[in-house]
Amino acid sequence: MNNKNITQKKDLFKKDSTITIHNLNSSKVKEKINIGVIVLTHNSQKHIKKCLDALILDTKKLNDTLYITIHLVDNFSQDETVNITGRYQLKTRVNRENIGFSKAINFILKSTDYDYYILLNPDTE
Repeated sequence: MNNKNITQKKDLFKKDSTITIHNLNSSKVKEKINIGVIVLTHNSQKHIKKCLDALILDTKKLNDTLYITIHLVDNFSQDETVNITGRYQLKTRVNRENIGFSKAINFILKSTDYDYYILLNPDTE
């Protein structure tokens, strides 16, 4: 992963919290910033369509310096989650068992290399 210095201001759980990220590897601004968005699902058929529709719509509004890749990880859903998400052009991983939140997220983090990562719950709109 990239060598980044993260400066935390105030408590992260307070409304007015901010995090400043300084890239120590470069003194100039990158032309493209690669962002990996990870959505972890498990029996999320009730929420996942709204989440993905909102995410895709919002990424279309971004400027040309941001390159967004959406990764969907399904933790062995037993409902229609996988069928719903199959209608989208995403990088998808469907686990054959529920391996838990941390293990599923860590798999994506270890197998990809983005400048920044965003983790979203499937009920995010």
